[in-house]
Amino acid sequence: MPRTEELETSRIIEFQVPLPVDVDAFQVGHRYTVAEVSKQETGGGEGVEIIVNEPAEASLAAGKPEQKCQYTHKVIYLATKVPAFIRMLAPSGSFEVHEWCWNAHPTIGTLYRNTNWKDAFFIEITTVNKPGNADIENVHNLTGQRLAKRELDKIDIVNDSIDPADYKEEYDPKKYDHGALNENWQESS
Repeated sequence: MPRTEELETSRIIEFQVPLPVDVDAFQVGHRYTVAEVSKQETGGGEGVEIIVNEPAEASLAAGKPEQKCQYTHKVIYLATKVPAFIRMLAPSGSFEVHEWCWNAHPTIGTLYRNTNWKDAFFIEITTVNKPGNADIENVHNLTGQRLAKRELDKIDIVNDSIDPADYKEEYDPKKYDHGALNENWQESS
């Protein structure tokens, strides 16, 4: 994954999300979820356009060798998600976000950028899927200033609160068909 220059204003946020499935099962679920969300959000000139989807080789971390991956370039059209008065003020293309993704499971590198903003704003995500229960202290092997700058957010899919507008009963892990999870699920998974 091409590395972007880190800015002084950049933030490093690590989300730890333990799941009650192994890494290979997560890969299947991840692929399904990406496809399903893309399908749900696409239509009427909005949503996700896949520009490129092909096998490739890339380095997903500085100093690491290239490895085989699935490379995708998508454009996400968001204009209808923004109030009309803001759309009228914004330049053309302001609500088009490009996503470049290098999926070398269990590591995935993703870069989001709006081409109008050039290098002024971007989001770079490195996802590492590891077995265990979010007990890896420094999964990205950060050092020095980057490690000191890191913010850590541990997410509990059962016990953390969720906005009622985002709640969908069919996705509630406490009502999961394959075995509902209780409040102590991390200790027993």
